[in-house]
Amino acid sequence: MAPLTEQTPSQGNIMVVDDNPANLKLLEDMLRQHRYDVRSFPRGRLALAAADEEPPDLILLDINMPEMNGYEVCEQLKQNERLAGVPVIFLSALDATEDKVKGFQSGGVDYISKPFQFEEVQARVETHLKLRRAQQAEHDLLEKTLGGAVGTLWALVQLTSPVLAARTRAIQEIAARITKRMRIKNPWQYDLAATLCLHLPRTLFR
Repeated sequence: MAPLTEQTPSQGNIMVVDDNPANLKLLEDMLRQHRYDVRSFPRGRLALAAADEEPPDLILLDINMPEMNGYEVCEQLKQNERLAGVPVIFLSALDATEDKVKGFQSGGVDYISKPFQFEEVQARVETHLKLRRAQQAEHDLLEKTLGGAVGTLWALVQLTSPVLAARTRAIQEIAARITKRMRIKNPWQYDLAATLCLHLPRTLFR
């Protein structure tokens, strides 16, 4: 298969985390042959920092690693609002039922036992990327629909009640500063709440 070039569309951005250099190289080569962009890391802390800087589309994660094991890495990812939605597939030599259950409890979406067949890895990567894209498309549609409705309401408020519009704008600006400082990836819901907070019927708060 032809290598990934600037003219070849990427199939997705995959992060591979494994302390075994041979495993990293094998997965890197195979994923790149299938037109994935790949970033690989031998330690969990390095991967967490890189993911926070540039969230991947999916993570392949080993469990037995020094400093921080895969369960701990996954749990920290899920505690980060920007990274919580990134699917994590565990790749591990641990194949006991309790190991797999712990992987799912820590936030993983799938679990592949080593030694693995790349065809299986490829199939599961494709499946979870498709699911992730479907979720993002649904989210974007919801955001667009709500945004249009709120935009209409906002235009009406500006016409009928300038004082109320000014108060709403002040709250929106405060919410925008807070979400920026907290590095919230999708602040639209906070902007929506700020826009609606002065327009909801008071009976809702009784």
